[in-house]
Amino acid sequence: MKRTIFYLIMLLLTANLNASVIVIGDLLREHEANPGDKYQEEILLRNTSDNAEEVSVFITDYQTFADGQAFFDKQPGLRSNAPWISLDGQRFLVPAKSMVKVDLKISIPNKALEGSFWSCVMIENSPAKMGGGTVVVDIVNRYAVQVVTHIKKTGKKVIEFLNTSFDRETKTLSCDIENAGTRHFRALLWAELRTGNKRPLRFLTPMKSLYPGSSVRYSLELPALGPGKYLARLFIDSGHEGETWSKDFWLSF
Repeated sequence: MKRTIFYLIMLLLTANLNASVIVIGDLLREHEANPGDKYQEEILLRNTSDNAEEVSVFITDYQTFADGQAFFDKQPGLRSNAPWISLDGQRFLVPAKSMVKVDLKISIPNKALEGSFWSCVMIENSPAKMGGGTVVVDIVNRYAVQVVTHIKKTGKKVIEFLNTSFDRETKTLSCDIENAGTRHFRALLWAELRTGNKRPLRFLTPMKSLYPGSSVRYSLELPALGPGKYLARLFIDSGHEGETWSKDFWLSF
């Protein structure tokens, strides 16, 4: 009887308790430096299971788009710092109930550079088999640790509003944003919904990473309001003074 094997990769951009080997700490690592500088990062891995687990470590590029697509190319792009990063190994055995450290050394080229450069260090466990009979699924948990190098005192943050829409059925306001600049930053979207003479209603989203040349989608679920047209004033806010971008959008209930 022929067995069919499916290979399922679960990409973890946040902590996941289903993985036996987990990454301790933030999955976004940022550092400011000058051309010619060298610095180090470390990634701590913890094995929560009763058995030793082997993981592989490799580097990819990382780019996202507002339509949900994400690309993890192994070929470095123009804003990749992958060629600057050296790992102290590619495979690690993590003993049961123990921790292992992965060391990264980042060497920045001594030349004119501007803005932010980044890549992902991927932590991938050995496949775990699920199922039986004629169908077997290999499940792989993969963490993506984003490593961002900011060149000190350089780069611009430029926001472009790509598309704004309102779904009347789900009462969801969506706003697609692109970072058209050269510096990575994190920002949230908040909206003021004006309802006649009453005080504006305010809504906000969680922070999202905005990489140069990439785009993200912010979504807000709004309350039910009476029939009519309403003005929503949208703000992209990095949390730093003078770094707020706004747009007005009319929506109908």
